[in-house]
Amino acid sequence: KYVPCEAVIYGRLPLMVTENCMTKNAVGCAHGGGSVLTDRTGAQFPVLCGYGCRCEIENGKTLVLADKPEVFRCGLAYGRLRFTTESPEECAAVLRAVGDSRTPVVFLGLAAGLNIILDIVFITVCGMGVMGASVATVIAQGLSGLLCLFYIGKKFPILQPKGEEWRLRRRHAVRLCGMGLPMGLQYSVTAIGSVILQSAVNSLGTTFVAAVGAANKLSVIFCCPFDALGAAIATYAGQNIGAGKPDRVREGVNSCMLLGSVYAVSACALFFAAGSTLATAFADPSNTVLIGYIRHMLVVVSLFYIPLTGVNVYRFCIQGMGYSSIAILAGVMEMFGRAGIAALVGIWGFNAACFAGPAAWILADSFLIPAYYHFLKIEKKRLTGSL
Repeated sequence: KYVPCEAVIYGRLPLMVTENCMTKNAVGCAHGGGSVLTDRTGAQFPVLCGYGCRCEIENGKTLVLADKPEVFRCGLAYGRLRFTTESPEECAAVLRAVGDSRTPVVFLGLAAGLNIILDIVFITVCGMGVMGASVATVIAQGLSGLLCLFYIGKKFPILQPKGEEWRLRRRHAVRLCGMGLPMGLQYSVTAIGSVILQSAVNSLGTTFVAAVGAANKLSVIFCCPFDALGAAIATYAGQNIGAGKPDRVREGVNSCMLLGSVYAVSACALFFAAGSTLATAFADPSNTVLIGYIRHMLVVVSLFYIPLTGVNVYRFCIQGMGYSSIAILAGVMEMFGRAGIAALVGIWGFNAACFAGPAAWILADSFLIPAYYHFLKIEKKRLTGSL
């Protein structure tokens, strides 16, 4: 039987260990903070403090083998992630990138299919109405969570808490709240704007309320790619900032914006050509007035899908770079945009409801785009040691 072997699949590899502390001799003791060594070509090598007042000089380039499946086909039992200069956010981004993302999608697909079947059974057969839809959702999501827990227990025993690991630690709880609360507040603030807008739309009558609801449902379906781009750039930005390659972050953002823009134009063209047909999925085809309103809102909203691309890409990129608390301000801008347009519903009527989303996205972009360039500049200065 072969001896289990491991190899470094991510991280900076050590180049040499110096007997004397270079940092202490140059600028004084950094008390574990380390420094950066720059050669005549401008290449930078992190210098970490080692045991016995020694220094360990790391490679200036980060080794990335975690995304190459052929590495594990060589017989490796384990892959080591060697974190040295990465921030906690960058470590989390790398761990997400090298994890098993396929299995959760399978469980999510099973849950979605079960949800649809239970909806039909509880609503149509059992006549439970709205309560049936709620129960079906809870059962489907609960089953998905249990499957994930069962899979973790079988495949990843290292993730099973044991003994002292069950004890609540204040330091970890504070850190988790510090990472999660900004995200939660961001969505809460955005939802407040949507509630204010919905209150204003309710005054227009049932036809307009139905049109806004149907158009929003269709728009959410077609906006899934924008969410995917945001999730992708968050991981990508965290990885490349951790690898000391901020220029690749800019390239990734530009690529995501290009992909999102192409999709946005395609979606807009589809709504122009077949918006009325799509509207029949949520409205009676014989109600031509309602169908017309739904199509009108879809067309107006889709004209601003490119700014929506920017909201997702720039917001999640900023979060991936480690500035998650700043992103809540984008949610505040969205709230002001929707609330401001809601005040005009009495004057502009249904058109105001159509432009509420675009106004929110444009206001959010007005903050996110400058913030993105500002934080990218900060990361470049930090990596060059000039900050």
